[in-house]
Amino acid sequence: MNSTEDDQRRRWFREQILPLEPRLRSYAAQFRRGAEIDDLVQETFARAIACQTWRGVDNPASFARRILKNIVLDAIRRTKVVSIEAVADLDRVGGADDAPGPEAISLARDDLRRLKAVVERLPTQQRRVFTLRKIYEMSTAEIAARLGLSGSTIETQLAKALRTCAQELARDGRRHEDVGSSWTTLRKPDRQP
Repeated sequence: MNSTEDDQRRRWFREQILPLEPRLRSYAAQFRRGAEIDDLVQETFARAIACQTWRGVDNPASFARRILKNIVLDAIRRTKVVSIEAVADLDRVGGADDAPGPEAISLARDDLRRLKAVVERLPTQQRRVFTLRKIYEMSTAEIAARLGLSGSTIETQLAKALRTCAQELARDGRRHEDVGSSWTTLRKPDRQP
């Protein structure tokens, strides 16, 4: 590593990571007491400054918190006899992860499959409007210009499509609110309809 790279890394660490110390101490206090908090925070700092991909860190606070969480998890895994408190700590640490678990991912995929099937059964105009609006994220004006329809017709067709989707998905035994956020997470196909 050249001195310029080293200087930039140190500056990043001073400006982005060191100011997080009070927040990291507070987070560490959920798992350890006294001097162990200092150890956790110092180990977090050591791993952060040693990270080879530091330039790619978009959210330094999440990055540092994740490092601290991993240190706690590593310590719990290394312990041969795990106390009840450590298990509680593990549950608390595990709850800090915002990433969906395998079950949530599977349910979301099922929701998307069901939604896709419902959308495929919509009348042609409703399906086209729904797809352009919810999949391709086009504005009402863009859809109107593309399809040669008025803005009010676009809004009416979209409302009908959304109502049909909600009703069909509700009949499937699931609340339509559960998949509402999935409607905008459908992958965009390579070509537009």
